[in-house]
Amino acid sequence: MMAPYFVGWNVAGITLAEEKEKRRLEALFLTPVRPWQVVMVKGALALAGTLVMGAVMLAVGGKVPVRPGIWFLAYLLLTLFAVGAGTLLGLLFKDMRSMSIGGTPVQILLLFATTLPWALAGPVLWEVQAWLPTRPVVDLMQAGFFGEEVPVLRHALVMLGYVAAVWLANVSLVRRLSFLVR
Repeated sequence: MMAPYFVGWNVAGITLAEEKEKRRLEALFLTPVRPWQVVMVKGALALAGTLVMGAVMLAVGGKVPVRPGIWFLAYLLLTLFAVGAGTLLGLLFKDMRSMSIGGTPVQILLLFATTLPWALAGPVLWEVQAWLPTRPVVDLMQAGFFGEEVPVLRHALVMLGYVAAVWLANVSLVRRLSFLVR
């Protein structure tokens, strides 16, 4: 589960922040290549890297998911969210240093604070976490690996909502940045 955050998030975010730091992103936005194409290529590379990492982890781990379709759905949704969030932060921060300083706490919060077993604190908090990013994926991955019964459709729709929101924010930001450059 950490691969999407560490590979997808960082590849997309850090490469965009590096391009901005070296003033290459603005130069790319001035070429015939459309700004969204630049961002999508970085996102596609992060997506591909994360999916390969997931396949390697499955092969090395030696455990086959009981319900592979649900496991893959969870991994894909988390990857799309992590790549989108990394892309968003890469577009927002001006350089790699600020991306690391500002993005790491967000990444840790999303990875750990929304997934740690807070059930001991009470069922209300546990239920609230089911509506935050990452936690629905944990349940879906457990359902995929161990066959546990979880509300698959609800969890998938929650994550799909977060994926759509982060990518719509990226579209808006790319439009704004490309307008400022031209």
